[in-house]
Amino acid sequence: MNPAKHGAGGATPEAEATDGRVIGQHETAGSAPTEDLKRALPRLAVLVVAALLVRGLFFWLRGDYLDWDEAMYLLIARSYLEGAGPSLNGLPHTALGPLLPAATAALSLIGGLSLLAAQRALSVLSGALLIIPVWYLLRRSSAGADVAWTATSLLVAWPALVDVSPKLGPIWQHMYAGTEPTYLLLLFAAVGSGEAALRGSGPARVVLSLLGGAILALAYMTRAEAIVFAGLYVLMRGVVWFREGNDWRGLLVPALAGVGYLVIATPQLIRLHEVHDRWSLSGQPSVMRPAAETLQESFRDDRHLINFVKTWYRLDSGHTHLLNPYWGTPSGVAPEQQRSQFARLAALEAPTSRSWSARIANRLENYLYMLWTLCGPLFVIFVVLGLFVSRGLAQPAFVAAGLAASLVVGLYLAVLPRFFLYLVPALALWAGHGIEKIAVRFRRRRPLARRIMVGALVALSLLSVGRNALGDLAQRLSVVAYEDRKVGEDLAPLMSGDSLFMHWHPRFAVWGGWEWRTMPMASLDGMAHYASRVGTRHILLARGGYSPLRPGVPYLLLIIDEELQEALRALSSGGGGERSHPPIVLTPIDPVAGYPTGVLSLGDPPE
Repeated sequence: MNPAKHGAGGATPEAEATDGRVIGQHETAGSAPTEDLKRALPRLAVLVVAALLVRGLFFWLRGDYLDWDEAMYLLIARSYLEGAGPSLNGLPHTALGPLLPAATAALSLIGGLSLLAAQRALSVLSGALLIIPVWYLLRRSSAGADVAWTATSLLVAWPALVDVSPKLGPIWQHMYAGTEPTYLLLLFAAVGSGEAALRGSGPARVVLSLLGGAILALAYMTRAEAIVFAGLYVLMRGVVWFREGNDWRGLLVPALAGVGYLVIATPQLIRLHEVHDRWSLSGQPSVMRPAAETLQESFRDDRHLINFVKTWYRLDSGHTHLLNPYWGTPSGVAPEQQRSQFARLAALEAPTSRSWSARIANRLENYLYMLWTLCGPLFVIFVVLGLFVSRGLAQPAFVAAGLAASLVVGLYLAVLPRFFLYLVPALALWAGHGIEKIAVRFRRRRPLARRIMVGALVALSLLSVGRNALGDLAQRLSVVAYEDRKVGEDLAPLMSGDSLFMHWHPRFAVWGGWEWRTMPMASLDGMAHYASRVGTRHILLARGGYSPLRPGVPYLLLIIDEELQEALRALSSGGGGERSHPPIVLTPIDPVAGYPTGVLSLGDPPE
């Protein structure tokens, strides 16, 4: 294949073929679109507004539901507002990127919004604005205008970007306001700035290069694997650049982008060095890699999930701190010692002993499952057809870089579908080719056929997403008593005067306004000793996680049975404890609709 003929930045592609393989509007591939900009901007604006409405509607239907990571991001954002920086579990935090909670805190402060509203607003805005850089990149590829607009239109309601409903899909059930929308916007905006810099000259090239590097730094501070994607993108784009016969001056773009990146990212790199006592890009690998094999096993078999939980929440032998660096490294504990102890624990808790070849095979199996999750039954036929149709065209560099980055991250770390949402624009591109392949058969009615297929796919996507959103709405309206928010509000008077609070799930601390400590996987006595060590007086036994008292029970629904109460009474009377700690007092309470729960207090019970 001649890259000067087909690649980005090359000459005019073949005229439209009768088999529909090459699709376009007889424009120059890779150059500025022939469409009048005044026509393109209103059309982009319509797509962005539609994406805003879709995402805003479904977040409204979702109600107050908070999932794990987003609740922790809110607590980190609150830590920013309190002047403590990125802190979680009472310790400096490095596993979750600092940008999203910092942006949430800033928007809350400037706009007078609650932290939850600010977080949702960022998610909605970022998800909608992603339309713009993706359209720009697709329009400057060899795809042609029709395919670019079709692919971009599909992103308005692509399920993996709007709702994350598959149980083991991009995240758990229900919509999720995590890092992904913001991360994707920044990542593709950085790539788009780099492409614009390559096509520019003079001061414009310098400014766009620096800007692209700065935006990439923000993407990195949202999710650290942005560096993997960006590095592979620069490498692959550079190969295409020189194969097209361009000169070395194009190297100015990545060089200046590197300067822009370092200007913004250096404070984060220095902070990571201070916390971890070594240079690193993120605290995530030291957390994920040791537990990756157990995590991989749990994706398709819930029986292995308890092994992952045991690893994730285990205390050290002295019941003084959590071994997992994810929860922070307390003063007096050497970071390297904590990492090595956690790695040994993870190896012991691994559900299976696999050879390297078997591990790679397991990752690749999960990788195929991930692609299915991102694509889903709505689009798979069009994507496969589009791959076949576009086989003679050069794929955009971001597509090849995304596929390569997903394999690298998947084999090195883990294959969790939400890590790889940057593949969705590539899937949409291939789906656009597939749709155009079918539409071209209708000849003069080709635009109408295209609109019908796109409209049907968008409608079916919204129905798919709406299934879960409407379920959330029904629960919010008819079972208000069970809402996590109400649990937090009902518990608030019992916690007055003492805001330090321990529970599995951080969302109760969000609603109650308390400072949160994560509950370890330990005996009740060990848990009480740890709570005393970190200054926590209240421990809530309630729904939202795995029980440290009964590891075989996957879920507790606000119930304390008689057997558990007897065990608590025995410890309260001073019998059977291995560690020295204040007396354990169980205070039964009844915050929601007759389902009993309790607050464990070290020392005196709450008022």
